[in-house]
Amino acid sequence: MSGIFQEADERKGVLGQFYVAKEFEKLSQLYTDDCIFMPPDQPILRGRQSIIAAANQMWENGIRKVETKTVEAVGIGDDMAYSTGLLTFYLEDGKVVFNGK
Repeated sequence: MSGIFQEADERKGVLGQFYVAKEFEKLSQLYTDDCIFMPPDQPILRGRQSIIAAANQMWENGIRKVETKTVEAVGIGDDMAYSTGLLTFYLEDGKVVFNGK
C-alpha cells in the first residue's frame, strides 16, 4: 500500500468517527479550505463550511453512520493529492440508505 493511499484511507476512517460523534468542525478539518464535496443527489459544494452544513443536513435526515473505502489515491507533486472511493450511509437501525462513490 502506497503512503498516499494509506493516508487517504486513514483520513476517511477518521471521517466516519467524527461523523458518528457529531464533530462536524473536526470532520471539516480533514479537507482543504478550497475542497470540493459532491454529496449524492446534491449540487457540488465548495469549502469547509459547506462540509459542516452537509454533515448537519445528513444528520437531520437520519444518517447516523458513514463508512468509506478508498479505491484510488494519487499524489501530485509535494502539495496536492486526490482520492476516490466508495461510501455507505446508514440509519440508526443499521439500514443502508445509500451506497455511493
